[in-house]
Amino acid sequence: MKEEQQYDAETLRLAKLRRESHGPGLRGFATEDADPKGIAGELCVSRAFGFSMENATNQPEGDGGVDFPFRLAGRIVTIDVKTASTPTYLLVFTNKISQVADIVILCRIDIYGFTYLVGWEYGITLAGAPVRNCGGGPSHFIAADKLRPIAELVQILSRREK
Repeated sequence: MKEEQQYDAETLRLAKLRRESHGPGLRGFATEDADPKGIAGELCVSRAFGFSMENATNQPEGDGGVDFPFRLAGRIVTIDVKTASTPTYLLVFTNKISQVADIVILCRIDIYGFTYLVGWEYGITLAGAPVRNCGGGPSHFIAADKLRPIAELVQILSRREK
């Protein structure tokens, strides 16, 4: 018997607010689990790197592939967070690759709702990655074990402008 995915109260609260903010075109966009799973990964990144979750729930048209913008060397750099229960690959659908963030982070959520940083890659590298259908449609993909280490991202984010 498969156990039901668990989430903490904050994740469920934010996921409910996000779902309620979605316009009619996004209501049927993904599974019921997509909002809490995505929020769980975003909360993990927010807590690890000190990003605000202030804009995480007011997204009537979706987030456009950007969860956290920040300034680095005088320019805006964007981060998108992808979360999976079994993070075999970092995936971006081919029809979304033109708006891929500068940095894409992969998180893993376990059955108990604990979320972990797996790795990351530059969006431009992901855009040049091979394509295959990993479920849900053709996607650019990079194997999780081939992603850049989080320690490297820590170094980059330590230089961001406040």
